[in-house]
Amino acid sequence: MLEKSAAWVSMFPYVYFICYMQKQGQAHFDSSTVDNMRRLLEHAGVPGHIYPLSLLCYEVMPPPQQVEKEIGEQRVISFHGVGLSATEETKYGDITCHTKNADEGRELFTNTLYNSVVNQYNVLKSAIFRDRGAAVSNNAISLSQPWR
Repeated sequence: MLEKSAAWVSMFPYVYFICYMQKQGQAHFDSSTVDNMRRLLEHAGVPGHIYPLSLLCYEVMPPPQQVEKEIGEQRVISFHGVGLSATEETKYGDITCHTKNADEGRELFTNTLYNSVVNQYNVLKSAIFRDRGAAVSNNAISLSQPWR
């Protein structure tokens, strides 16, 4: 099975931190990568925003068992529920105002983003895999299906 991975998606000036979750668990965010994106936003010349986002779609098209370099590798696609969750903007200054040094602040900010994404992902898993739907909403995460 492929390694779990974490990534960021930039629709400048917005950055969404996504944690691609596989059945084995969540991939942790690298604090230097998160900090680089934060600093790019700060020096962009336009206001930037960071939003934790979770996407549950592993069952629709899981990664192949092994990586093939040839064109046309076979992929399995199945019908399954998917979920997308985004929280409010996460601001570096709000999270790190009580830290003693920059390294501690970077780690705290990274962990805050990661924990938010994992929390959202776990709520999505309950909604989709346990067939509980929007009933799993809590004070921090409100799920909805606007088409129903």
